[in-house]
Amino acid sequence: GGGGGGGGGGGGGAAIGPHTDVFSFGVLLWELLAVRVPFDERATALGVLLARIDDAELRPSVDALRAHVPRELLRVVRQCWSTARAARPTMTAVVRVLDSCLAALGDDGGGGGS
Repeated sequence: GGGGGGGGGGGGGAAIGPHTDVFSFGVLLWELLAVRVPFDERATALGVLLARIDDAELRPSVDALRAHVPRELLRVVRQCWSTARAARPTMTAVVRVLDSCLAALGDDGGGGGS
């Protein structure tokens, strides 16, 4: 466990680590659920976009996803984007939520064969 609860504000020059991967996975998960690229209306270079997301706390909207995405999954996507790095879930926790959602889909008859 442990480490790191560094503190105080957002952005800054925090080291890249598991919290960075969780953030990126949250954005990727949103892309898969929304079937589009976040901020596609803002065609900018990737580096500039990433800096703007971190600095301005911009996040893609989940409003359009509410109708067809389980609440638990939307919650974990938002947690992945938390500006407080220590508040982001572990990938183990993210996988648990994904497994739970997949199991629920199976229970609803939404899958193919077993």
